[in-house]
Amino acid sequence: MILRLVGFDVTVCYDASTALRMATRTPFDVCVSDINMPGVSGYELARQLRGVAAGRPLYLVAVTARTSEEDRVKSYEAGFDLHVAKPADPLDLIAAVRTNGERVAAHRRGAGPAPSLPRATFQFV
Repeated sequence: MILRLVGFDVTVCYDASTALRMATRTPFDVCVSDINMPGVSGYELARQLRGVAAGRPLYLVAVTARTSEEDRVKSYEAGFDLHVAKPADPLDLIAAVRTNGERVAAHRRGAGPAPSLPRATFQFV
């Protein structure tokens, strides 16, 4: 994964249930997920991750082929902070994860109040 190549500590999960198990064992700062997955959808994963985080800051990114306005709204309603249309530009994705992930990690380390995470949509052509 491109995020690992630029120095992020990355755990790869191939389905939502594995991601949820991992989130309860080792909380993480950022989750990049597809919407269309076998079993539990990315929307439901986002809702459940927000529950597991229990108010702790968590930056959720949807990278998906779903690009309609309705899809974006559903992403935000489910708890995603960023909706990125496939194919995602790797440099833009790295920048978004780095900037917001660092804010979340700083809060986790006790370096200030919980960040107010912006909601944004990137669509790349």
